[in-house]
Amino acid sequence: MEEWQRLKSDLTPRYSVPMVHWRPPEEGWHKVNTDGSFSRDSGWGGGGAVLRDHHGEFSAGACHFFPLASDPERTELLACRRGVQLAQQMGVSKLVLKSDFLNAVTKLRSQDVDRSVHGPLVEEVKEMLGTFDDHAIKHIRRTGNEVAHRFAKDGCENKLCKS
Repeated sequence: MEEWQRLKSDLTPRYSVPMVHWRPPEEGWHKVNTDGSFSRDSGWGGGGAVLRDHHGEFSAGACHFFPLASDPERTELLACRRGVQLAQQMGVSKLVLKSDFLNAVTKLRSQDVDRSVHGPLVEEVKEMLGTFDDHAIKHIRRTGNEVAHRFAKDGCENKLCKS
């Protein structure tokens, strides 16, 4: 048995996920990190958003409960919308929106009208982003998005809406 366990552990692929650490945006910009959390069992979701300035100082944060999330992509897009709303509420003029959900980032960056089931939500977020003096949409690995992830999980699991 010992030999089998040793052999099995030798066959297990070993790889490491590169660690990404949060970095502040350029001077004069704010960055909002967003994340969504979805429960397939309940259909509920949660969103988290963390807004920081170019010094890395916390400006605002939010967790939000989405009772009719329907799927992970919608949850991530709702979290992006909540993050943009937070930045608008704080009077931000230049915003970097970051998400660890690549599909949401791709849709929000696209110049084409999104005709998917989530198209109206995608187009709403794009319109909201257009109200800033300048904006950027970027992908981040989960390891660099931990605080937003914790807020999203809290919103989903505990049905919380807090700013």
